[in-house]
Amino acid sequence: MKKLHALRAFLAQAMPEYTTDPQRLKVFADQGTLVAKGTSSLAFAYRYTGTLVLLDFTGDVDKVAVPVLAWLSTHQPDIALNKEQRERAVRFEAEFIDANTIDLVIKVDLVENVAVHELSLIHISEPTRLLSI
Repeated sequence: MKKLHALRAFLAQAMPEYTTDPQRLKVFADQGTLVAKGTSSLAFAYRYTGTLVLLDFTGDVDKVAVPVLAWLSTHQPDIALNKEQRERAVRFEAEFIDANTIDLVIKVDLVENVAVHELSLIHISEPTRLLSI
């Protein structure tokens, strides 16, 4: 589940408070499935919900949403390109601790395709897409 590790690292880089206190940023893979490609090779895909938990968050939620969406536009572009996925692939929940603090949970549907070549595993990157801001 390389994408989930990469998303965590990207978010921590965008939000230094989670680099200095990494215990406040938890990640989990939920509802995972292994999907065989149905071909003569052993290729398969990991499909799972990546869950990010930001504990004691005290900022504008936009500071989380923008880096998550930026990362997804490169590493899971089908979410942005497909209307149906775009509307349901990224979800969130918030628990209000006090007037300035929340625990924020973000859930993202992720897919990692894996090619198998002579029993060597190769994680396939998403196609490159230029992001305009």
